[in-house]
Amino acid sequence: MVAATQGIVLVVAASGALPYPAALAIVALSLAVLTWSFTRDTVWLWHHREIRSR
Repeated sequence: MVAATQGIVLVVAASGALPYPAALAIVALSLAVLTWSFTRDTVWLWHHREIRSR
């Protein structure tokens, strides 16, 4: 869902349909959500990794 939102936000921002400050705000918010998503997934994977003794 986050990846799909990224595509939509980038298309809207690049289209010029919004004033520059609004486009900048949605791109910044979208980047923050993407960063949060990757961080959450990385932390989950780190905590659920299989520890091998070999």
